[in-house]
Amino acid sequence: MADKWSTPEQKLSHPGKTLRQHIEEVNSLSESFLKFYGLWEKYGKIANFLAEYHDYGKLHEEWEFGKKKGHSHRSYEHLIENNISLDKIFDPILQFLILEHHSALSKNIGGNLANRKIQFNGEDVSLGAAFDVETKEKLESRVNALSKEELINLIDVFGLFKLADICSAEGKTAFEFEKPEVRENTIQNLFQKPVDEKRWEEQKALVSLPNIALLRAYTGWGKTSAGLLFFAKKSPAKIFYLMPTITAINKFYETLCRVFGDEKVSKYFYFLDTEIREDDEKLSQLFFFKNFVTPYVITTVDQFLLSFLQVGKYYTKRVIFRNSGLIIDEIHLLNPLMLYLVTYFIKTYKELYNLKVLFMSATLPKALARYLKENIKIPDSGFLDFSCGYKKKRRVMWKWVDEDIENYLEKIIEEKEKGKKVLVIVNTVEKAIKIGRRL
Repeated sequence: MADKWSTPEQKLSHPGKTLRQHIEEVNSLSESFLKFYGLWEKYGKIANFLAEYHDYGKLHEEWEFGKKKGHSHRSYEHLIENNISLDKIFDPILQFLILEHHSALSKNIGGNLANRKIQFNGEDVSLGAAFDVETKEKLESRVNALSKEELINLIDVFGLFKLADICSAEGKTAFEFEKPEVRENTIQNLFQKPVDEKRWEEQKALVSLPNIALLRAYTGWGKTSAGLLFFAKKSPAKIFYLMPTITAINKFYETLCRVFGDEKVSKYFYFLDTEIREDDEKLSQLFFFKNFVTPYVITTVDQFLLSFLQVGKYYTKRVIFRNSGLIIDEIHLLNPLMLYLVTYFIKTYKELYNLKVLFMSATLPKALARYLKENIKIPDSGFLDFSCGYKKKRRVMWKWVDEDIENYLEKIIEEKEKGKKVLVIVNTVEKAIKIGRRL
């Protein structure tokens, strides 16, 4: 039986790299990542166990380097066959995570994976059958016994381990997380125009807001760029901008890259295929690595929600929101369901994840402001309101004239000939066509 397994020091797992070398790289990276997020002291041994045994299936005689053939079922077989244990409480969970480390996390082992054959109690049986006998019941019992916080932490540790696995596989072994730098002089460089000193004093009020806060300010006040001031004394692990449109994302991405450099900024607004197959792993690796590496990330609310809903492989992303800062721009544009989910996840995770969140809007309705304040417990001191600035920004003088617009066509033409733009609004399409032809 022992002859079917090679040793980690002998067998290649990646190009030019033995499995032992890969394990050592994953261990080193996992330690760095867990320390960055404050999880190493409590969960280091679990990360080490995952790093050591996740790819042991590649040691099986049937697995050959360079051929697209799954191995996680063999890793599970190796654990069971050799009675490998870290802790009786966590063993079923670790068996499950190793089995699913190339898959979307789900309660049941299904699809092609469940039908793969392994040696179990001296017989060739389907993985699904072996899992049901050996692990399923214990797994459910252990999971139910753990607190919600413990479960969240375990999945986040698994997410960081998986990132370390990706970095090693892609040759990114020198990668380290980097915190964003938030300094006043740097933020001033984000503005395209000379800094308005009076407005700058208003903007600096963002620094003193609590960890969860609201900003209402008129268009042109500089919310998007000045929003970084909110994090000046909060030391976030990363800063996320959740923006409503691709156009807005692309524009602000260029602004941040100009000041911080494109190696420190990433943008993302696509959907990862949540059911990527194991033999397409390289595609998903590139996706995940790109979105983990930068201190500043510009994305959409959808990506935030998918991460916290744990859709497909998004379990790998949720952990990056730990100790992070979020700016949710144009909060009033969210539909009711998205608004509910955003507030639910922030309310649920704000303490565990030490979230710092700034909601921003130029047109924040009173009802929406009240909803956010009540549901996320934002104090009055956390609401910064500069909407009064609209009065100073008015550019249109209104005057009621009780006459038919056709009597003013000559006046409109005169204004146009002076180089002015004139907006004409009428009540019907028919009249609009008639007036347009006369003009």
